[in-house]
Formats: sequence, C-alpha cells, structure tokens
Amino acid sequence: EIRKLISTWSQGYGRFKNAWQNVDNLRQEREVIWKKHASKLQELCTKLRDRIDKVNESTDVCEEAQNDDLQGLPSLFRKKAEDPERFARVAPVMGCVDENGKDSECTCPTGDERSGCEMAKDNEGHE
Repeated sequence: EIRKLISTWSQGYGRFKNAWQNVDNLRQEREVIWKKHASKLQELCTKLRDRIDKVNESTDVCEEAQNDDLQGLPSLFRKKAEDPERFARVAPVMGCVDENGKDSECTCPTGDERSGCEMAKDNEGHE
C-alpha cells in the first residue's frame, strides 16, 4: 500500500512539475516579448501624452486669443473699427479657422466690431 501511495504521489508531483515548467516557459516568453516591445510602447505613449498636452495648451492659447479684451480678438476688432484704412493696407488677420479647420480671416459678421464683437449672435467668423 505504501508503494502504491508513493507511486501515486510521484505521478502527481511529476504532473505538477510539468505544469509548473509550462507556466515558467510562458512567463519567460512573456518577458521576452515585453522587453522587445516595451520601449516602443513607452515611446508611443509619451508621444500621445505630449500631443494631448499640446492640444490642451493650444486650446488655452486659442481661448485667450479669442477672449482677451486687451490683446485678443476683441481688441483687434475695436482697433479695426477705429481705423479701417490702416487694416485695409495690411493682409487680413488669418488667426481663425473655418468649419473645415482651415485658416481663415477673423471677421465679425454677426456683431459689431466697435464693441469687440463681444455681442455677436454666434462665433461665426471669429473662432
């Protein structure tokens, strides 16, 4: 009976050892794959984070340019209303975008330039 128990235990231990070896082989394969691709993944994640940061910074700058009463579009529209001849001599201000995201001239079609276009019905032409 003891020999039978020893044999059964040995067989079970052998299966356990084989299973553990399979798990360890998978762990080693996973580590090789990780080492092979980790630096590229980190590089791509860093680029993505940097681009998201840049978009956030650009959004802040854009919002300030649109709303800053002293240096942004409101000031530009008031100056343009005060001296239209001066603005007629220079190229149009191309600081806005159209509905397709392409650069376009900043205008105030639905408001009054003398008030900085702040009372416009919508953002058309100055966003």
